[in-house]
Amino acid sequence: VRKAGGAIAFEEFEATLEKVGKDLGAETSSDDVGLTIEKIKDGGTLHAWNRGSPQSRAGMQVAGGHIIVSVDGQKGDGNKLLQMLQGVSKDAVELVVRKTVDLHQWPEE
Repeated sequence: VRKAGGAIAFEEFEATLEKVGKDLGAETSSDDVGLTIEKIKDGGTLHAWNRGSPQSRAGMQVAGGHIIVSVDGQKGDGNKLLQMLQGVSKDAVELVVRKTVDLHQWPEE
């Protein structure tokens, strides 16, 4: 999904994380848009997803500056999303992650 706003736009992709537990494996900050990833921790859940998922091998890795905007289909501010992640009791959780892109670097469609 690309949504333009001038020369900068954003793209969203899904990431299914397994065995999140109480630690996402990232330093985060919260705002009205979602949960911003500040830094991925080595050995954490996001680090493992980046190394092993088919999406990450296709270039869709979660990185610093990306924003988690949805957890299991539920949107909310960063604090709500963080609480949802910390309360996960099932084996997997579906995230929607937003990253900004520079449209000047994208080929025309």
